[in-house]
Amino acid sequence: MSRYDVMLSYVPLYYHTSRIFKSVLKAEGRELDTLRDRTEELLDQLFADTATWGLELWEKEYGLSTSPQLSYEDRRARLKAKMRGVQKVTPAMIKSVAEAYSNGEVEVSFDGRIRIRFVGERGIPAELGLLKKQLDDIVQAHLEIVYEYTYLLWREFDVLTAGVQESMTWKQLEAYRPFLKEKPNLTWDEFDLIIPGVQESMTWDEMEIFEP
Repeated sequence: MSRYDVMLSYVPLYYHTSRIFKSVLKAEGRELDTLRDRTEELLDQLFADTATWGLELWEKEYGLSTSPQLSYEDRRARLKAKMRGVQKVTPAMIKSVAEAYSNGEVEVSFDGRIRIRFVGERGIPAELGLLKKQLDDIVQAHLEIVYEYTYLLWREFDVLTAGVQESMTWKQLEAYRPFLKEKPNLTWDEFDLIIPGVQESMTWDEMEIFEP
């Protein structure tokens, strides 16, 4: 509700018929709406999760180069990873940083080398280059980092219907997750994300337990 509507509701009804009064109130209401919007926008800049134009200040504070070509979401992920990286380097911290870039679950182990295995998202994460640069900045130089990826297994490929197999490129299949019987029923939002070729290749029973 605009400030004009709020203020108008506070005054006696006989003011509602005054064009002069309502014109003044509308002008004041527009200014108050602008002030409210600007205040909320300013408050957003105080938090890494909501900052927009203020990201440049955050990046400068944490020694990051400003990359306007990246989306706000990517810049926030890079910033939060850097913020986590100022802590003592532990497997938990490395896991936290890696998950900020991969948008999925990550397993971290150490056998003389740091092994990072992407298990929540199949294939190579889109932000892998940024993740490598970030970890190179915070992990001791003598420790080697090994990145391990997960792909579609042959036994999973074999259970796919011919329609599903033929509807994707090999690169798409590598990062594909087939349906899991223990998964809850497919939601309509998930259904809308499935490409038409996959939708048409399944029965309704298969579709209900499909994991996109």
